[in-house]
Amino acid sequence: MNEMVERAIKETEGTAKTLLKKDKKKSEQALIGAWIFQIVLRKATIDEVRSGEVFDWQGTTYRYDADIGHVLITGARAGDWFLDRVICAAAALMLRDGISDPELRLYVEKRLIEGVPSIGKRGRGRSKRDNAHRDVIIAGRLIPPLLDHGFQPTRNAATKDTESACSIVKSALANIGIHLSEAAVEKVWKKLSPSARLSVGNK
Repeated sequence: MNEMVERAIKETEGTAKTLLKKDKKKSEQALIGAWIFQIVLRKATIDEVRSGEVFDWQGTTYRYDADIGHVLITGARAGDWFLDRVICAAAALMLRDGISDPELRLYVEKRLIEGVPSIGKRGRGRSKRDNAHRDVIIAGRLIPPLLDHGFQPTRNAATKDTESACSIVKSALANIGIHLSEAAVEKVWKKLSPSARLSVGNK
């Protein structure tokens, strides 16, 4: 394993530990806030500001990432109480200027206006639907920086001896006790649409 790959694994491990391993000393509200500003919202570019698809919060102009939001909303609809809190809290920040994304607007209307029954807290054990937030971290925060450093997203039979972004993420996750196969990491990456991958890759 060359030095560049070792460094990439170490850096990815650090990011994964920060975003996936919940610090028990932090309050739930602080954790939700971190998710909102690290995952759901991003600072708007000049072109986005001109388009009007943005909102201001405490002197900074932000844009809601609808592709990432879609993944979180899917998990929230499936019963993940934490993702539900994150989405609703993010929406609350945006309400003063209106919500342009139709899926987010519909979800918030049903949750906050129509009085959809409250989503209960997650019980013991994990299921596929509970891993939406982990998948967003993988696809939106762990893989894109590796692409920026020249790694290919995945590898095929012809490049099996060359590390890819997904193989590096797989190794980094294993180092913090999250064991996924390389194929599982690739599946997480590929399940986002091309536009979503482009969106998260540009952050």
